[in-house]
Amino acid sequence: MWEQDQFRYPPYQYNPGHTEPCQSAWVKKRHLKEHADIRCSLCVDSFAILPFATMAAVLCQDIVPRTTPSMILLRLGLAPGASAHPSVRSPMTRWLAYGEPPEINFSSEDLVKQLGLSVNHTGADVRITTGQILGHKPPNHASVRSWWWQWKQLVTVKWHDQVHINFLEMKMILFSLLWKCRNPTSVCRRWLHLEDSLVSLLILSKGRTSSALLQPLCNKIGALQLAMGSFLLHGHVASEENPTDEGSRR
Repeated sequence: MWEQDQFRYPPYQYNPGHTEPCQSAWVKKRHLKEHADIRCSLCVDSFAILPFATMAAVLCQDIVPRTTPSMILLRLGLAPGASAHPSVRSPMTRWLAYGEPPEINFSSEDLVKQLGLSVNHTGADVRITTGQILGHKPPNHASVRSWWWQWKQLVTVKWHDQVHINFLEMKMILFSLLWKCRNPTSVCRRWLHLEDSLVSLLILSKGRTSSALLQPLCNKIGALQLAMGSFLLHGHVASEENPTDEGSRR
């Protein structure tokens, strides 16, 4: 990015994402180049804080309280990119929220139900070569923010063959199911699986595809769910927030 932009800003100013919400989403999409200029110009000398923030985060990650389902549900109403104190509550409601809501404790099942309302269950036909969604009306789908949780890599896979990225994305979903099968408590369960591949998400939500490349994987994933009596709910996460991408590129 630094070279393509003809070295206009110092290299570190292209990486930080804390200035990304400086403009609304619709303005950003209409003027991507202008948005990038504004975002980089707001970084100034903030690079000095990154080493400190990285070291502090690593040192404190084991003592920071884990985010509970209740905390996430009570903050779903915050605008994208909003930064607020953990005590501030803004639940997702039909009406605007004013003041503090009553004390409510939510379970992980409640969280999955709420997130399930924002994902598409019908799927769609997808052009495999381009990822284009076919049909007159694209399905509605809301992305999930990965930073709502704290992540730890348990399994990584290194690919040696040159295969289409859609095949690799869907095969990793199959591997995740096989990994879950090792635990007897995974029988008759429902899972929320986050992935950054809309192709895999829409095909697996529909449960079938005409692609000769992806059809065997789709059938295996469906057969595993049937054999385990379990159900896989697919949630979308942006590629830049996907915590598993680093392990797949090693």
